[in-house]
Amino acid sequence: MEPRFNALYKLLRQTAETIILPRFKNLDSGEIEEKSPGDRVTIADKQAEHHLIAGLKAMGTDALFLGEESTAENPKLLELVGQSNTPYWVLDPIDGTQNFIEGKTTFCTMIALVQQGLPVLSMIYFPLTDTLFAAELGRGAFRFEKGGEGHRLSAGKSPDLFNMSGALNTHYTDEELTERLNLIADRVEKLKSERCAGVEYSLIAQGKKDFANFHRMLPWDHVPGTLLLNEAGGMVRDVDTNLFYRPSTLKGNFILARDMKAWERLQSVVRR
Repeated sequence: MEPRFNALYKLLRQTAETIILPRFKNLDSGEIEEKSPGDRVTIADKQAEHHLIAGLKAMGTDALFLGEESTAENPKLLELVGQSNTPYWVLDPIDGTQNFIEGKTTFCTMIALVQQGLPVLSMIYFPLTDTLFAAELGRGAFRFEKGGEGHRLSAGKSPDLFNMSGALNTHYTDEELTERLNLIADRVEKLKSERCAGVEYSLIAQGKKDFANFHRMLPWDHVPGTLLLNEAGGMVRDVDTNLFYRPSTLKGNFILARDMKAWERLQSVVRR
């Protein structure tokens, strides 16, 4: 593993080994709470976030912290996304918490460093397989297996629309937007939602999936993956405004795509 990623990888792996994996398929009912209707959190989420923050502080970082669970307890932390002069770490201790609770394998841990309003470093870590996806602004995206040598990622060229595979996520969309997005279903080959943003981003960045959509763009769900996908040659862009995703953008009609052609083909289906 490249030295610039090694310390963060070790922190992610240690967090998984000591906190996350011991509770996989081993949660008591009292260790699961509901933050809001349909949005659950576990003791593993909370403890993992605390452990990650402590580990980052021990590395001497002078950045602030924007964690999913910390923000649930103190919503004012979300104001960090509007402060472009303040560096901060974005943390999602368990992305795909519902999958984790149900004993499914599609969950991960995500972190990213934001400087001057843009992500400059990000990691998506899959504890069950010890697989790390890492990206650095302007230096590419990589996949590492078990701490070994990395392989550079390329999302590659997308197929024609009718041969595409992707995901439609309409849980948070209104009726009008849902109807437009559903037009995609009649024009592509395969749809499958992983219910985990980190999984979607990593699949598209490897060229194993062509697209996904999201409306609610909370930073811990999308900042890490956006940098990974951008560095692999893909894009995250709003099909209504044509704007690229930024950490300060909290909602929109965003489509993740392997390349510009895929995004344009999808936009032609759903635009107003």
